Amino acid sequence: MTTKSQLTMVLDIDSTLIGDVITDGKVGHEQMVDNFGEAFAQAYSFSIQGYLFPMYVGAPEMLRLLWRNGVKLAFFSSGSEQRNHLLVPALLQHVFGQETKQVQQHIAIYSRHHCIDTDKLSESDEEAIQPEFSDIYHGWLKKDLRVIQPDPIQLRNTALMDDGVSYMHRGQEKNFLYVNGDYGHIMRREHVQLERGKEPDMLDDNCCCFYHIFYGYAVFQRAVQLMQQESDLYLDDALYRVQVQQENSSFDERFYYPGKKRFATYQEGLQALQADNPQLDFVRP
Repeated sequence: MTTKSQLTMVLDIDSTLIGDVITDGKVGHEQMVDNFGEAFAQAYSFSIQGYLFPMYVGAPEMLRLLWRNGVKLAFFSSGSEQRNHLLVPALLQHVFGQETKQVQQHIAIYSRHHCIDTDKLSESDEEAIQPEFSDIYHGWLKKDLRVIQPDPIQLRNTALMDDGVSYMHRGQEKNFLYVNGDYGHIMRREHVQLERGKEPDMLDDNCCCFYHIFYGYAVFQRAVQLMQQESDLYLDDALYRVQVQQENSSFDERFYYPGKKRFATYQEGLQALQADNPQLDFVRP
């Protein structure tokens, strides 16, 4: 991965990298084993103080590939600082193993107090940062990426991968890399399995959620490829092309990332992630 400037991937945590926490880790692990097998449960979950945190399939592979390809990583969650600073090191240990200490030295963690709370702003200040498309961007907390990248040029080469569009700060819509969340993680195998050769052209919501890392990584890879073809192209514009312009769409009140259900994109992301783990695949019958 070669571009003129270092790229930064800012990662949401909940419903993006991990699913809902399971308070009884033993039972949760048994559920994952029953649904997807022991190897899956070992690869895509980690425990903290008896709580099980399931990871979305492909998340460890994506993190390792981003790191090894020189992409700067940051985590930005609206969870509390105390929780995030407990969770992220455990996640990194699970993903990177012996490399963890080296990786941690280069990673920053941002939490709820780094978000802008629009409920505490004056009406005029809120209008200045709240995106115009109010029926989509309805949340009161905003993740202003300038907290991470204050330099305007570096900001343009920064992406926020998140399942919640409401966290977008006005003027940073092009930096957003949408992944489909909100459907939990522990699902029955038959709801997310895809028979080889009979995969549908469009995935249902359960599959879009379960495999959303495949989709997100495919979108990022397409954007990087565009940047390699056009030396003056920034990541934000490249992401806009892939997610919006190439879908013959535009940002308006009805914009919901129309390509997010297309199976071919998920397949493309899977193939790219197999560079880290050749055994990675869709759940098969």
